[in-house]
Amino acid sequence: MSIRQNIYSFAGPMRPGLFTLASAVLLVFVTTVAAHAQKNEFGVFFGGSYYMGDLNPSRPFALPRVAMGGLYRYNLNSHISLRGNVFYAEIEGNDAITQYQPDRDLNFESFLAEFSTQIEVNYLPYQTGNPATPLTPFLYFGAGGFLFYPREIQADGRRIDLPELQREGVDYSTASWQLMFGIGLKFNITRRLSSGIEWGMRRTGTDYLDDIHLRGNPKNNDWYSLAGFVLTFRFADESPAVCPYID
Repeated sequence: MSIRQNIYSFAGPMRPGLFTLASAVLLVFVTTVAAHAQKNEFGVFFGGSYYMGDLNPSRPFALPRVAMGGLYRYNLNSHISLRGNVFYAEIEGNDAITQYQPDRDLNFESFLAEFSTQIEVNYLPYQTGNPATPLTPFLYFGAGGFLFYPREIQADGRRIDLPELQREGVDYSTASWQLMFGIGLKFNITRRLSSGIEWGMRRTGTDYLDDIHLRGNPKNNDWYSLAGFVLTFRFADESPAVCPYID
């Protein structure tokens, strides 16, 4: 099943065609800018995602699911980069598995469609394709918005759209904001290609990722996390780099 089909099967009445349209617009914008500017990279992300909230308050990497997406990076200098992301991810929680409150016997799964920006701070001087700067650890901080749509998995495998049930008497929004932070490692592969690994947490503006509020801890909002691999391609610069590249 394709990513687009997966989103549509999860989304119910939320009409996530908006995600597809926004992704296409961002892709056109990034490609146009990158073709005429300097210090630009375009890349892909693939890895995993997990959730922390009322069904999993304390276990990182519990019930991991797939995550993937695209990104655009603009390198201001050898220490600072700006980045835009479009990510698709899946999360789930299950009392029967995490055993936090097994008698409650609740579960959910949801897709996440994230649109975000971040600033990356390299610990060491780093330039894509420059053998004099082969790798660097980095930190990142950022913010963005995301769409989600929780569903409950029945014993017979059927999925129930939870926002429609309003089990806690609240017609909550299935869109929210998030603040994120994380760590990673970048390293050069060739003159044009670089790669990296990263792990980051997202603190969200909603307590309904799992459709639970009063039945859990109403004082804390939910979190989700993305961890995985990044592969980027550096577009040709029209002016000399700060440090000469070696073919």
